[in-house]
Amino acid sequence: MTDQFPALPAAQLVVPSAKAVRAARANAKRMQPLRAEKASPTTARVYLYAEIGGWFGVLAEDFAAEVNALEVDQIHLHVNSPGGSAFDGLAMANVLRQHDAKVIAHVDGLAASAASLVILGADEIVMEPGSQLMVHDAWAACIGNAADMTKTASILDKLCTDMAGLYAVRAGGTPQEWRAVMLEETWYTATEAVDAGLADRVSADAPGGRQDAAAAAAAWDLSMFAHAPEPHTAAHSAPQSPAASATGSTPSAAAASGSEDTHDEGSTLMDLTESQVAALCNAVGVGVDADPDTIVAAVQEALTERAEQPEERPAAQDDETTVRVDRDMFDQLRADAALGRKAHEAQLRAARERTVDAAVSEGRIAPARRDAWLARLEADPEDEQQLARLEPVFNTTEHGHAGDIDLDGDTALAKQVGWADNEQEAS
Repeated sequence: MTDQFPALPAAQLVVPSAKAVRAARANAKRMQPLRAEKASPTTARVYLYAEIGGWFGVLAEDFAAEVNALEVDQIHLHVNSPGGSAFDGLAMANVLRQHDAKVIAHVDGLAASAASLVILGADEIVMEPGSQLMVHDAWAACIGNAADMTKTASILDKLCTDMAGLYAVRAGGTPQEWRAVMLEETWYTATEAVDAGLADRVSADAPGGRQDAAAAAAAWDLSMFAHAPEPHTAAHSAPQSPAASATGSTPSAAAASGSEDTHDEGSTLMDLTESQVAALCNAVGVGVDADPDTIVAAVQEALTERAEQPEERPAAQDDETTVRVDRDMFDQLRADAALGRKAHEAQLRAARERTVDAAVSEGRIAPARRDAWLARLEADPEDEQQLARLEPVFNTTEHGHAGDIDLDGDTALAKQVGWADNEQEAS
């Protein structure tokens, strides 16, 4: 053990608990080596079916070497891990985040503890059928005096606070809310992980031909955890997530993943020209400077007032509440109403983009989560209040900038040391 920590005095040696060591040894016999392989010239798959870091797991440096050697456009990371070293997990997440390829993380069986940190570095997180995810406060054990233990506790608390901030960036909510979830050692099923915002979607692929996710997760020794399901494949009802509690309801899968869209791929909302807006306003009797809500309301009112009367009522029975219009006029009114609705939707979309872009520029959410938040606000505009409550996680403050060389300052300094006079004498 001592050769693993040659630079640390014994009083500052941080080691895992005896229970964790026993479980790690058992898991070491079950784990598979880190494996990376190309699925096509532009796609690669990386399999992390092992503990993370420590004495028995995959080290961050080995993970970085495998991933950085992949010159592809897309990486599929397959994870089945009970966790391990939090710092190794954070390092692996940053390796994924810094890679040029798009990274899609698949939780094939279990992503617990540090493994849940690794997948945060992916652009998209997919829960395979039967898989589970667990978050908790990090552990450590310290051999030393009271001061050493107090210092270790402080370091551990800061680490857990940082981890809570990362979960908040991915899923929404506040770091304080996620810290409370971590303290409870919360286990999520595949669907619950998506509802909580920790994953983007549950894979719709049929399980045939793949390793059974529940069986894969059950292969790990999870005795070191306080609330691990027994058996592990049993469903575990997770407490309400911060993302859900902030709005009083569980976010939909579409809102959490950001992967669904109400429009066909490649389509865009129609942009109205000024002349089209003017024509629409004239048709429904409102001013050209009216806002979209007024235009839409006027169109709807016009349709109600001018709708064609039912065929069973003879023309002789027309009254003050019924107005007949010909088919061409009716069709034109319907088309105008559709244009008004599209104009309104375009303005709402622009407002959502301004809100999310502001959150990105202020460091409250990561740029990679922009599309997910746009979809989330489209599904539930009330989530804008939750976005506004997020605290900045990324520092976007300017710390300095390049500029012209201060020649006047250099000349003054040269005069003080006598260089300027010597230069003149030499000339």
